[in-house]
Amino acid sequence: MKVNNKLLNMFGQVLNSASHAITKMMYKQRFFLLVLPKIANAFEIMKLDNNAPQEEENQSRKANYLTALAEMLVLIPKQVLLAQFSSLMPLLLQSLHSTVPSLLLSALSALLNLIQDAPDLMNSYADTLLDNFLSLLEFKGNMSVRLKAVTCIGALTLLPSPTLIPMKNRVIKSLCHTLDDRKRSVRTEAAKARSEWCIVGT
Repeated sequence: MKVNNKLLNMFGQVLNSASHAITKMMYKQRFFLLVLPKIANAFEIMKLDNNAPQEEENQSRKANYLTALAEMLVLIPKQVLLAQFSSLMPLLLQSLHSTVPSLLLSALSALLNLIQDAPDLMNSYADTLLDNFLSLLEFKGNMSVRLKAVTCIGALTLLPSPTLIPMKNRVIKSLCHTLDDRKRSVRTEAAKARSEWCIVGT
């Protein structure tokens, strides 16, 4: 993960033009396009692997793959991400079914960025995203996962109103339960998200 980050950034002592490092045009895009198919292929292989004893190891590997992917997503131009949207979404949606907090947080962060940057493209995934986000409101293993899920639910209000109106009552009702979360930061974010959903369609 750290290696990816350094390859895609100018590194202070070595990887920069001042030290005569050779950087080709669109090197970030090239690196991303080289790595993304490998990650997608690895996910597909692990999905087909039904060996129960290896499940925990596979989950850990998935978390590592997605964390590396999330690190790249932050640094890749929006146009490139949108061009690879169809390849990215299956990886991110599959990751939401994990029980590994680090994997869930990486997936939620990437999805949050996509919702904010490309709401029109995410519109067709609204139902699937909402189902997954709402289920993660009950995640017991990590408060940060619940907090990020609430933030994503609030961000969904960026989608077109006709898509959101049928979901409105369900979301508001679900967020009412989250207002009783034992963590104050989750309750605060839930109140904010609920307010945003209350004005949908008005």
